Amino acid sequence: MKMAIEYFRSLRDHCMGALYWQLNDCWPVSSWSSIDYFGKWKALHYEAKRFYSPLLLALINKEDITEIHFINDSQKELSGMLIVEIVDFDGNVVNINKIPKTVKANTALLLEKMDTSQFETSEVFIKAKFVLENDEIKAYTLLTKEKLAHIKKPDFKINITEEIDFFKVELKVDKPTFNVLLDTPYNENFSDNNLFIDKEVILKFPKSNIDLQEFIQNLKIYDLYSLK
Repeated sequence: MKMAIEYFRSLRDHCMGALYWQLNDCWPVSSWSSIDYFGKWKALHYEAKRFYSPLLLALINKEDITEIHFINDSQKELSGMLIVEIVDFDGNVVNINKIPKTVKANTALLLEKMDTSQFETSEVFIKAKFVLENDEIKAYTLLTKEKLAHIKKPDFKINITEEIDFFKVELKVDKPTFNVLLDTPYNENFSDNNLFIDKEVILKFPKSNIDLQEFIQNLKIYDLYSLK
């Protein structure tokens, strides 16, 4: 879904975007919805927040070329620095490029084409960001199928504390970690989820009527390596 919608958005004005079916369920069932019957977000819905963002950096792989597109659905022209890194699965930067770019308002622009033929695609991935004056728009892509990428097992360090209205979950990893998904049996949603983490992230979860120890005992964390 992410791949398709980012591609369609990169084709503006030839294609003005895409909608997906379906948003939610009208009864408890396993389905292709992004929100389940109880209002709980699936991984897709967290991704939808990102791939429908007005400012989007999309990395599109085409054989030995990765196209880097920026979609600016705002009313302002944006200028910044495009930073593209080739990174191995231990987190070491193999190659880096920095290129100043300007994107007009209401425009999708092909910023750069990266030739990846010189790299072993199972050993590295691309991490990119467009650094603006007050923001950073980030993206990453593997260069081969997930099952063929030599992703390393991450070491998670987790710290969970209780605030007035929410639990704060601090996650740290020792190497790039893909599709980190936090899950609980409760019908509440994390502030973000299904994440790429290269260092650390802080997430929030509404407390509702849950106590801290119960939350810690019921929290499960998955990632792409654990599912391979």
